[in-house]
Amino acid sequence: MSFDQAVAANKRMKVTTTDNKKYKFKRILKSDSTYYGLTLTRNQMVKVPLHTDKIQSIHPVNKEASIFLTIGVTLLSTFGLFALAWSTGDDKWGSPRNPVQSNPYQTNQY
Repeated sequence: MSFDQAVAANKRMKVTTTDNKKYKFKRILKSDSTYYGLTLTRNQMVKVPLHTDKIQSIHPVNKEASIFLTIGVTLLSTFGLFALAWSTGDDKWGSPRNPVQSNPYQTNQY
């Protein structure tokens, strides 16, 4: 996607630089033949100048995939933590999962 197309799209954009750094901007603006990425920093909108010779690619942020990925990672990590806690065998809220066998050194004389 070209810079002019990114300005016309007026959407959130993901910019990749030539040194493989990725930045997300609320949108791309053009002012006096200079392109700017608009981003939110400390509750203020900031214009970050973009050097066209150092930009490798520009494309719109895939909002659906981003939301899906965030929810998926959260659910998987929560499930993983519960599975790990369950697999330890100790039930922190009651008795042990595997009851302790009788002590082999204890003799039961009746």
